[in-house]
Amino acid sequence: AEQSRTRSAYADAIRYAREALALIPSLPDAAERDRLELSTLVMLGPLLIGTQGYSAPELKSLLARAHELSQRVGESPQIFAVLFGLWGFHYNGGRLLEGRAAAQRLLTMAERAGSELATAGACSAMGTTLLWMGEFSGAREHLARAIAFYDRDIQRYLPLNESAVVPSRGQMSWTLWITGSPDQARARIDEAVEFATQLRRPFSLAFALTFAISLAHLLSDYEKARSKADALIELARENGFPHWLASGKMSMGRILAAQGDFDGGLALLEEGVEALKANGAELVYSFSLALLAEVYLAMKRREECLATLERALERADQLGHRVHEPELYRLRGEAMLLEPRDAAEAERCFRRAIEISAERGALSFELRAATSLARLVVESGRRDDARAILAPVYARFTEGFETHDLKQANALLQGLGA
Repeated sequence: AEQSRTRSAYADAIRYAREALALIPSLPDAAERDRLELSTLVMLGPLLIGTQGYSAPELKSLLARAHELSQRVGESPQIFAVLFGLWGFHYNGGRLLEGRAAAQRLLTMAERAGSELATAGACSAMGTTLLWMGEFSGAREHLARAIAFYDRDIQRYLPLNESAVVPSRGQMSWTLWITGSPDQARARIDEAVEFATQLRRPFSLAFALTFAISLAHLLSDYEKARSKADALIELARENGFPHWLASGKMSMGRILAAQGDFDGGLALLEEGVEALKANGAELVYSFSLALLAEVYLAMKRREECLATLERALERADQLGHRVHEPELYRLRGEAMLLEPRDAAEAERCFRRAIEISAERGALSFELRAATSLARLVVESGRRDDARAILAPVYARFTEGFETHDLKQANALLQGLGA
């Protein structure tokens, strides 16, 4: 199974892993048997997710069994791979509190053992979890630490299945953009795609492409996003990856809408969103609702936009999926402005988006919300207030001045005489 996985022969790897699990009960009852079963379960889980999605029938019982065995095995060297696998199950299933607990246990044990590889993986897991929980400064700190570990000997760490060289850079690219470093974000995602291309592993390349598309969307670079989405859809179809196929369709739908094909884009986006929901991809489904709301807003379908945002905000509160929470409030404000009588509510939404962004260090989201609020304030004749809202936020940027959001903010400030 391990050899098949290394060759990206995922169907063969699943078959051999299942055969191994069927044989394990015939072995003598001992700690070694538990460790062998654990390592096989941890290998099988990601393979099932990649080829069948998060709703794979075996996944729930596999996770429960792996958790039971992890308690029995204790702090053996093998427990690092087990805990990383358990973290992945929780994180990808949208159970962020459980994922954070697994990442913390992994980090504590890795540091106690003095394992650089395990510590890097734990930092990547923790940083990734914190990103999606909206704790951006912590996410940036942990992901930077993971990348620094890997960069000490990148050629040794890159090919290892147990290293997160590509994922840590992908998650870091999003974190960097959110915290106000768009140029650095581009550099990190370019590295992730380059490394994934070197590896020639479909899993790694799909992951890198997904984050390259997401960053291009955040930067409003839809030409680049489209080429990457085409590549992701083709890769997913060739390798039978339902989750990434749904993500690719979701992304392509948003791109088509951005390029003016609203009807075709919305249809494809809705297809991808429903597939993600059916697939059990809870975390990405939460993110997809923001994309759907953006398109409804662009089409001036106010009620559908507001209903979609309400669902997304409920999931932020109930599940802790807060990575895009400031943007949800900003979009709600923009939707409110489709009815002039709701301008006061729109202003409250924009101010709430600014408040959340400032609390969490989400400078790029803060700039978007400040730009939206400044535009609204200008329309009511309060030019000095608009300048006071936007200028201090814009002044905190030290890079990315050719990006869409910063150019829009600067144009508004120039019009205000700032």
